[in-house]
Amino acid sequence: MAVNSSAGAFQIRNEQTQISNPNFQKPSSKFGMRTLRISLIAVLLSCLAAIIFHFAIRSESTGDTTVLHFDEIPTAGGSGTLPAIYHHLSFSKFSIIAPNDHYFDEKIPVEDKVLAVSAPNAIIGSKDGPLFPHTKGAPPAITLNSSVAKIDGIQPWFALKSLKIKSLGAPPPGVSLFARGYKHGSSTNTTFWTQSYPEAFNAPTLLDSQVLTLDWAKLYKVEFWAEFGIDFSDWEFTIDDLEVQFFPIKSTKKMLGDELK
Repeated sequence: MAVNSSAGAFQIRNEQTQISNPNFQKPSSKFGMRTLRISLIAVLLSCLAAIIFHFAIRSESTGDTTVLHFDEIPTAGGSGTLPAIYHHLSFSKFSIIAPNDHYFDEKIPVEDKVLAVSAPNAIIGSKDGPLFPHTKGAPPAITLNSSVAKIDGIQPWFALKSLKIKSLGAPPPGVSLFARGYKHGSSTNTTFWTQSYPEAFNAPTLLDSQVLTLDWAKLYKVEFWAEFGIDFSDWEFTIDDLEVQFFPIKSTKKMLGDELK
């Protein structure tokens, strides 16, 4: 009862204060509505900005990720030829190797049987070795075929996500492996990786997101090569389990429709 009496007394005093103060004005309902409208507009603008940012990120970070094992490509005598275009990509100065084929029983060390991480096949490349005697100097390259990409509705670039790379043995004093990615729209904007290995090192190296950061996105071409000795002589190397990501060409309107499905 005391609480109710106090509340009632407070209400009476408050009303009396409003009446006795000639300058007191009740808040305008128009002012309240205008404040509410401004708040709602601010919220809507924030939501719109978030949606635009979401789709901007989505257009750059989504796409079809493909892991290329090369195992369905036929071989004869332990080697084979890559198609002219393989999963939107063109492979220059690469061929197929099946290291476990009987042809290589006496030709490569047992330790190099792991050249194909996911057996039976891998790709083997060389700048100017015996596999490619007429195109000396230029490194083996993997290039997105822009014509095929346009027909298939994907962007004219790709992201290099991961791969396993290994030299064909490791002659003295050791071998260095290299990779260079070319950014879409520029022949000079590149990203680079290299690593050296001691003599007789035989384990494949995994290049994953720890190495292939965002610098390896939006590429139109990647070159690989291997060198050994004080003269930086060319050497063969293999790549397997090549993971690449392609990005569809989509308008904002289409992406919004896809997102709402």
